[in-house]
Amino acid sequence: MSRVEGKTFDAWMAALGGAPFARARLLDILDVLDRVCDAVRYAHARGVLHLDLKPETVMINDFGRVMLMDWGIAKVVEGDLPGAEGPGGRLYGTPNYVAPEQIESPESLDERTDVSGLGGLLYAALAQRPPHQGTSAVATLAAAALCEVERPTALPPSVPAELVALAMDALSYA
Repeated sequence: MSRVEGKTFDAWMAALGGAPFARARLLDILDVLDRVCDAVRYAHARGVLHLDLKPETVMINDFGRVMLMDWGIAKVVEGDLPGAEGPGGRLYGTPNYVAPEQIESPESLDERTDVSGLGGLLYAALAQRPPHQGTSAVATLAAAALCEVERPTALPPSVPAELVALAMDALSYA
C-alpha cells in the first residue's frame, strides 16, 4: 500500500479558517464532497459498496487531491466479499454514521447505504457534528436504527436550505 499524507475531512475543514460558512469555504467543502461522490459513483459502477463513509475516511492532501480511504469493510454487490455483518453478528461501520439498514437488515445493503453515508458527510460539514449521537454506542446505534437525525439549526443565511434538505433526504430511511 502507498503511504497517504494529508488531513482527514474534518481536520481539513477545521484548518480552512475564516468564517465557518463563508461562501468560498462552503464552495471548497462542496468541491471535496463532489469528488468523494465521484469516487463512490466509480465504485458503484463496478459493483462495490464502501459502507463506512465518514470524515475520517476522506483525506485531502496539500495539493487538494481527495482520496477515499478505508475500504476494509467494502462489499462487492455480487457477493464476492463478506457483507456488512461479520462473524457472530458483529456490525461493521461507525455508529455515528451507520445507515439504518446496516443495523436492521445487513443483507439488504445496496447503493442507498453509501448515499446515506454521503449524506452523513454533508451533514457533518453543515452541523459540525455527526448525524447520529447518543450517550453510548448502543444509544447511538438505536438512534441510527430509528433514523433519528436532528435537523441542523442556527445555520447562517449563507448556507442554502437546499443543502440541509439534501443531507436530511440522503440520511432518511427509504
